[in-house]
Amino acid sequence: MTRVRNNQPLSRAELAELDELEKKMDDRRQKIDDKKKGTASRAEIATSEIIETQAAAALFVGRNARTIRRWEKEGMLTAARNGKKVYIRSQLLLFSQHEGKQPTKTRTRKDEGVADLTQTKAELAKLELEEKQGKLISREEVEKKNVSKILTVKRTLLGQGRKLAMQLAAETNPRKIQALLDRENRAIIEGFGR
Repeated sequence: MTRVRNNQPLSRAELAELDELEKKMDDRRQKIDDKKKGTASRAEIATSEIIETQAAAALFVGRNARTIRRWEKEGMLTAARNGKKVYIRSQLLLFSQHEGKQPTKTRTRKDEGVADLTQTKAELAKLELEEKQGKLISREEVEKKNVSKILTVKRTLLGQGRKLAMQLAAETNPRKIQALLDRENRAIIEGFGR
């Protein structure tokens, strides 16, 4: 320090040390100023739903304090805490996303529609991926299986008369005939279910 006071030349190492010292001093001054002003860092602001000051709200959305005041006049909601105005994070995000205007019902519906479309596209992509991975069966395969099941049941029902003809001819009691038909129909239905 005596060399600096006497205006004597400094070596590169001494200059680097002096620069480092000045940076530390500037950082300390900034921290002291922030504490006096009550401002918070961007990280602290981003984690809180309530933002305490207009300057912090402006910092959060990347605008200036005048913009925040204009948004308040245009209908942005604020809250009160201990008699002081505080800003709601979700309202700030809403206004910043809609260029400082409160979204209309049409705009809100459009945003919801875009979100629904995006979600549907994502679900479709997921289904296509599962089909490629072999987790899903294609529609054609399902339809082929259904057609084959229907044909099997049809053949079985049509052949039921030939199969039961001898038993039905010998039986005269309607209840026994009905029980015989019911038993055969249950077997067909259970076979179709498999």
